[in-house]
Amino acid sequence: MNRITVALAGLGLAVLVQPALAQSRADKSFVTQAMADNMAEIQMGQLAQQKASSADVKSYGQMLVTDHTKAMDDMKPLANTMGVQPPQDLKRDARAEMAKLSKLDGAAFDKAFMAGMVKDHKKSIALFTKESKRQGQVADLAKQQLPVLQTHYEEAQKLASQAKTSSR
Repeated sequence: MNRITVALAGLGLAVLVQPALAQSRADKSFVTQAMADNMAEIQMGQLAQQKASSADVKSYGQMLVTDHTKAMDDMKPLANTMGVQPPQDLKRDARAEMAKLSKLDGAAFDKAFMAGMVKDHKKSIALFTKESKRQGQVADLAKQQLPVLQTHYEEAQKLASQAKTSSR
């Protein structure tokens, strides 16, 4: 009888722990991706401040640096408690995008940069929206940062449209 009770208790614990482990993996994956994206947006924003021809695009670059630095700073304590280290380098696709943009100047830079920002922020909004529907501290952080990403996306759409018409 005692062995059965212990076995059932162990089974119950396993059932409770498994979803927590899955959520923990999903949370770690989200935090890792979000930190990599923040790092890329910071560096892209710095590049825009250097290479953009439009004052609006330069200003957008500064907004990216400011907002994504804050997002990264807000995420670091939670990442630390989860054992997630901030990225040391950009991911391959972000490095390729930086290399491509680094070769451009003026209106060509503005157009390519803003088109990339529309695409990047649309992807980030999808990622953060999915996470925000979950429960816990990571979901709360996603909910907190989602409005900023939506503002970036809307501004990127506006500036991308302006960049298209000015490069014609």
